[in-house]
Amino acid sequence: MIEYTFKPSPFTKERIFTLEGEHLTIFSKGKAEQRIPYSDIHAIHLSHNPSKHDWKVYSCRITSRHGHKYIFCNKSYPGILPKDKSHEYVMFIRELHRRLSEKKQNVEYTGGLKSKSDYIGVIIGFTFFLGIAIIVLIYGRYGVFVGLTIAIIWLIWLTMTFIKNRPVKYNPSDIPSRLLPK
Repeated sequence: MIEYTFKPSPFTKERIFTLEGEHLTIFSKGKAEQRIPYSDIHAIHLSHNPSKHDWKVYSCRITSRHGHKYIFCNKSYPGILPKDKSHEYVMFIRELHRRLSEKKQNVEYTGGLKSKSDYIGVIIGFTFFLGIAIIVLIYGRYGVFVGLTIAIIWLIWLTMTFIKNRPVKYNPSDIPSRLLPK
């Protein structure tokens, strides 16, 4: 039995994900325990989800054949501040993949940008970059310095996010390293 404990925010209840013989169990205080047989897991999606406060956030979304989604990440909130659980997260992800492939389950393994909203974020970022360029042109040399500084930082962030989140389908025995914390 392998367990991963995750608390999405300081104000939510802790969730415990457990890999047992033939199923994944999810438990949260005050809620009924959920047992998902490995055969009911339809998809695993890994992604890099940087926030404005933390660049090193990675998440896993498990989708059941019934459409239920279960999400957890490598950052947990045992208190007010997040705790980095990257080592435990990677071990749990690798074991989940091993068990699913060992059982020869027909699971879709994907990573990176997937939804249209992810691509909309890239388009908004590019639009923001163009807006900065216009400010630079309007406000002269002071605008050039401020605008270019903001634009360069934003462009680097956007590029790094997109590079780490290139859409990919992968084999469970070969998880792309860019989708896991180091």
